[in-house]
Amino acid sequence: MFRTFPLVRTRAEAPRYAVGRRRSGLTECAGADEQNQHFARLSDELELLLIEAERKHLYALLCNGQLKDDARRHIERELDLREVQLLRTTPRSGNDEA
Repeated sequence: MFRTFPLVRTRAEAPRYAVGRRRSGLTECAGADEQNQHFARLSDELELLLIEAERKHLYALLCNGQLKDDARRHIERELDLREVQLLRTTPRSGNDEA
């Protein structure tokens, strides 16, 4: 049987779609357990750290004159969108503060 997936219409929707599929796959597959969910959380935390590093690098490039402000704003907007998607879809563990 073939599974159909909705079309991804914009570049900004692609990561959200992939995260949703990954999360649903974790809960649907046989033997999904806390360890799999823990790895998904670690993956999201790693991506958030990478976004933070990208922001610092962008700022350094801007200060050195190697990046124009409009390009920086465009890239930061993409980072902002991805960061919000990650924060919305990352499940909190029981010992995280709300």
